Amino acid sequence: TVNVGIPAKPISERSKKLLELESVFKPSAIGDNL
Repeated sequence: TVNVGIPAKPISERSKKLLELESVFKPSAIGDNL
């Protein structure tokens, strides 16, 4: 996955929660986003 719209800066709480949700449904996405 490509994190479009998410800047490569300190992740806000909202973005962090979105990443957590995404990791729940797509565990492999974590590696792409970090």
